Amino acid sequence: MDNNQPQKELTLVDIAELIRVSADETRNLLEAKIISSVKASETALEAKMISSIKASKTALEAKMISSIKASETALGAKIDSSAAELAAMTQNDLLRLESKITDLGTEIKEVNLNIEEIKANLNKKVNVIDNNTLIYRVEKLEKKFA
Repeated sequence: MDNNQPQKELTLVDIAELIRVSADETRNLLEAKIISSVKASETALEAKMISSIKASKTALEAKMISSIKASETALGAKIDSSAAELAAMTQNDLLRLESKITDLGTEIKEVNLNIEEIKANLNKKVNVIDNNTLIYRVEKLEKKFA
């Protein structure tokens, strides 16, 4: 050491002041590092969250599209099946109706034949009654004029 410079004695107050200043600087440095670390963690976490959200959204959209397509396919098949069943039911009903109409036509023909037979029988009865009436009247007239 230089003899020209006065020697400074370190007192306990000086040491305490050095520790205090050093502690404040250390605390400030630590606070700055913690803040910097928190900001970096926030940024990284936000980036991971955004990436995770995008991946989840993409996966969910893909699942929804797949589910919608599967539902559309199943619904289309069900509609086709239902349409085929409806067509078969309609065809069966029309065939039954055609059979009933044919049976009804046959019954109508039979009724018409029965009506014609009744008319013929009625005409015979009328002719017999008219004939009997005429015979009775002729016999009365013959008795009256004879």
